[in-house]
Amino acid sequence: MKQSNRSIVALSSICVFLASIVVDPSRSFGDIDDVDAIVSNIRSSEALYKNIELQWVFQYRLGDVKYMIKDKTLKNSTEFVRVVKQGDYLYSKYNESSYRIDKQSKDFQVECGFDGATSRIVDLGAAANITDEVFDGNSVREADPFRMLMKWDYVRHLNISLSAFLSSGESIKQYHGYEHTNIKIVHELDETIDGLDCIKLGIYLWFIGTTIDDGQVTYIWLARERNLIPVKYTMYFPKVRKIHPTLIGYSSDFREIAPGVWFPHRYEINTYDNEYMTEDNKIVKGNNLLTTIVKAELDPDYPRSFFQNIPIPDGTMVYEIKKKETVAKYVQGLPRKIHPNDNARSSASIWLVIGAIVSFSIAFVAWKRISRRVPIVPIDPFDTKA
Repeated sequence: MKQSNRSIVALSSICVFLASIVVDPSRSFGDIDDVDAIVSNIRSSEALYKNIELQWVFQYRLGDVKYMIKDKTLKNSTEFVRVVKQGDYLYSKYNESSYRIDKQSKDFQVECGFDGATSRIVDLGAAANITDEVFDGNSVREADPFRMLMKWDYVRHLNISLSAFLSSGESIKQYHGYEHTNIKIVHELDETIDGLDCIKLGIYLWFIGTTIDDGQVTYIWLARERNLIPVKYTMYFPKVRKIHPTLIGYSSDFREIAPGVWFPHRYEINTYDNEYMTEDNKIVKGNNLLTTIVKAELDPDYPRSFFQNIPIPDGTMVYEIKKKETVAKYVQGLPRKIHPNDNARSSASIWLVIGAIVSFSIAFVAWKRISRRVPIVPIDPFDTKA
């Protein structure tokens, strides 16, 4: 009986622990060690940010890489981004102004909306797509505190969450560009970053047929007291340089956007050029990437029309796509032309109508002759009087 009571108490404790994961987003995650448990808790934290509206400013600045500078090298750029994730609905608006070394500049804007059935993607000054597929883009992928810091890393290019990436294992080979890649995740020694107790993970990627030392190594530090959001990450290519990382990134200015739910409002990444060094044997800084969060709010509540009313300026070429095939194309604001397929269908219909009329006419004449009892006499081709 005592043993049974102990089992009941133990089971109750487990239930309480599991419940705390779900209902208490402020958990410190101080009691997890193995990689599977860490990934599981990351997945639980990611769910807290499923419905969110974000606005941010991203600034890119070219560093002192005078050896590599060419006329068309991007010198600096500024992006203004807004993303709304609301259940099955998605919205993003992206504005960028960029400047090159040769003083050429470029501005462009892309606005997208998905209403649960149809995506409308408008590239201002270029074209617009209306498609039955969910639109995908870097802005949507980055609207996530677990991936925003890794802006120039592999997680950005895969349309999967950080937890899915960390647990991908052999399945990583199903993604484009990773068909011949091995991955290994290691729980390294934990550290304190900016006063936050962090779990340090090592992510090793290398091609099949090579060794782990030939690949890429990334370290990420996940803050236990901040929903396991990465607060630092570094990237190395050991074959090129083992001492100094190619990239170092930090997230900071954490703010509580809901009880126990944190979001960093500043991300800064510095890249370093491994090929060139200064005279005092220091690595040359390549680029600086700074992201500042302007707005971060959970559970947006917009009507469906918000995700449908994506304006298409007059003069824009519009492509309607269904099941990956263009079914119509036209210029917005001009009378729509019939698609070639529609022409074929229209022609077929016209000929069907003509055929029906001819058939009816023949039948009508035959009926009239029969009704008048006029025998139909064949013409003798040799009768000159005929």
